[in-house]
Amino acid sequence: GGAQDWILYNERTTCEVNNVSEACRLSFYEGPLQGSSLRRVIVRALDIITITVPPALPAAMSVGIINAQLRLKNKEIYCISPSTINTCGAINVVCFDKTGTLTEDGLDFHVLRGVEEANGSDRPSFTTECRRMVREELPQQGELVNAIATCHSLTRINGILHGDPLDLILFQQTGWVLEEAGADESDHDETEMFDLVQPTVIKPPQNANKADEEYSIIRQFTFSSSLQRMSVIVFNPSSDDRTMTLYCKGSPEM
Repeated sequence: GGAQDWILYNERTTCEVNNVSEACRLSFYEGPLQGSSLRRVIVRALDIITITVPPALPAAMSVGIINAQLRLKNKEIYCISPSTINTCGAINVVCFDKTGTLTEDGLDFHVLRGVEEANGSDRPSFTTECRRMVREELPQQGELVNAIATCHSLTRINGILHGDPLDLILFQQTGWVLEEAGADESDHDETEMFDLVQPTVIKPPQNANKADEEYSIIRQFTFSSSLQRMSVIVFNPSSDDRTMTLYCKGSPEM
């Protein structure tokens, strides 16, 4: 098969290179013994390489590549890098894929594992696998649900949520609702939507428990590549202490 031919070709090439190297080495050793000058020894050694690699080889390879490129073009295969045609000769199987066959757009939610707070000298540990985004199954009184529902950069475009695929699938699993100011005011004048500056509101699902309350995103710090994190400042309008909460997410090593 093609793989065996490629292996034999590599072995044959290695053998030829070794033979040329050995011939050059012998000429360097035997030349001075026969009274030849150093210049003549070097010229004869280079002559061996010239004989082994003929000057017409690059032209012959170019002709072969052009011929192969024309044959590919006849099969409606267009090559933008002809120099790789020789390398592709060692390929036996090519697997082509388009979105919707082997892969799909977006992500699927499998499980979520929270982190339990460390007590004293104990190290933090992961919780069991949670297949639902509910407070009862998550540590820290379900604060992770609030963080996932608010700490993201999602936005609505024509009524459809858009943003990072990971943020999108996690937010959808919470069941919360994102409402942006002016999103449902298409019948108003375009400038009227910006007369009043209103924060984005995140509302819990209709079947949520009493612990779930809506939050307003006061400030959003978008993801920073250098810091490897993003954060948001949220406010609970129904809270009596009128405090704000900061939620942050990013790489654990940072």
